[in-house]
Amino acid sequence: MRALHMQMYCLQQINMDSKTLSLPGVNILIVDDEPDILEITKLILSHYDAEVIAVLSAAEGLVQMQKKSFNIIISDIGMPYMAGYQFIQKVRRLPIH
Repeated sequence: MRALHMQMYCLQQINMDSKTLSLPGVNILIVDDEPDILEITKLILSHYDAEVIAVLSAAEGLVQMQKKSFNIIISDIGMPYMAGYQFIQKVRRLPIH
């Protein structure tokens, strides 16, 4: 229920603000183990026409990085199994597409 209230609040804030920011063609990868945060972040960025892929783990993020190139990566730092710092280190070692 808390997540639903948070999503409704974010939607209200987006609708109250003018749509001055536009991100068409910007590919964004969001990596976060918290589903509510992931969904809200995706919702907000999608509102500004960004192309957003959201995943629940660093391992899933690495899979997405090998499939597609991203302009922006947003990652949680404290995730289980592989922390955000480790994820970014591995991303930096990937070959550039």
